[in-house]
Amino acid sequence: MTWPGPFAPSPPPWTNKIDPYRKAWIHTFTGRRYDLRNPNPEVLTVQDVAHALSLINRYTGHTRVPYNVAQHSVLAAFQVPAPLRPMALFHDGHESVVGDVASPIKVVLGDAWRAFEDLHERPFRRRFGLPEEFPLAIKEVDVRLLATEERDLLAPGEGTEEFRSDVADMAARLGVSCRPFSCKIQPWTSAESEDMFLRMARMLGIS
Repeated sequence: MTWPGPFAPSPPPWTNKIDPYRKAWIHTFTGRRYDLRNPNPEVLTVQDVAHALSLINRYTGHTRVPYNVAQHSVLAAFQVPAPLRPMALFHDGHESVVGDVASPIKVVLGDAWRAFEDLHERPFRRRFGLPEEFPLAIKEVDVRLLATEERDLLAPGEGTEEFRSDVADMAARLGVSCRPFSCKIQPWTSAESEDMFLRMARMLGIS
């Protein structure tokens, strides 16, 4: 079998033109049907998002101990001013349906992944009353968390310096800080992460 093109086939692979009846939807935690071809984020609940993110590990699972996207999101929300907290809490919310794809994999997939992610990210933000474009402060807290997570959660090794260099380059391109946060990350369980995400969402009036 030949791979259909250099990771960017036409039509895009998610349209599934070969078999239009093949399943291309997510059965959510609360039993809803989320369509990956024609995003319908209005069916998603905060509980769907919190539960899914609490069970998705960052860094493709290569942290010293399990560390999930829900905790990452809550920590981001704690590190920004109050008006920005809804955006920080949900900045990776669409990953509850498309997954947390590691940056190196995104590089390999290129435009195909960017188009697919954008197809879901913008409608997802509208569903939860968020602007389609986030301020730079959200990206800065994400970059600083990358640096903090590397320090606290990734094993040192042959890729450490390159990882740090990549984070510094990203920060320089964006014009933001990549200074790690002073507090050490203590990973929560999935249940704790889900609960904290839901508590934060309720506090922010997001439903």
